[in-house]
Amino acid sequence: MKKCGHCGAENPDSAKFCKKCGESLDDAVEGEIVDAPKAIKKESKVKTIFEGIGGFLIMLVVFAALIFLIFAFIKGATFLSEKLLPILVKIVIPLLIIELCVVLPLALSKKLKGTAGVIVYIGSYVYGLTAWLIGFIVTLYYWGVFWVIVGLFIAGIGVAPFGIVAGGLNGQWAVVFNLIVLIVLTYGSRMLGAKLAEDADEGV
Repeated sequence: MKKCGHCGAENPDSAKFCKKCGESLDDAVEGEIVDAPKAIKKESKVKTIFEGIGGFLIMLVVFAALIFLIFAFIKGATFLSEKLLPILVKIVIPLLIIELCVVLPLALSKKLKGTAGVIVYIGSYVYGLTAWLIGFIVTLYYWGVFWVIVGLFIAGIGVAPFGIVAGGLNGQWAVVFNLIVLIVLTYGSRMLGAKLAEDADEGV
């Protein structure tokens, strides 16, 4: 007699399929019942364990990669601040003077209003980058890497307000003033530039 490896039913030696469940008897062993449900259950448990370990390892690798990228970014931003910030600081005041004395008067002309808007809008990124780098340096110096990371997770711009608070708590009022002025110039220029460009498109 052949015993079905799936359900354990006895079948004639000549049978090729189980008369009870219809499964193939090609792998059936005479006189031996295979406890299929237990085997499947054991295999499923082992599979679940390996899937859990695999998921944990993937999360660990992603977390390690994220930490590496954050520290690499901080290292790169520090280098960038040392090299680029002195240049930006020298550019900011001349740029503001040019915008006030040359670009904005050009905006009075309908033909040049769009061009003036674009120049003012681009200038907002110079102010913004300067504010970000100063805020980054001040936050890193007074509060450390943790708060820089927190600032980066606040839409990437959190280091600027953090720099204002850190500078104020440590009596660096010139830094606080400069950061506030730069933030106002950033968003003010951006809104003004967008408005001028929009008016130019509408022929206002």
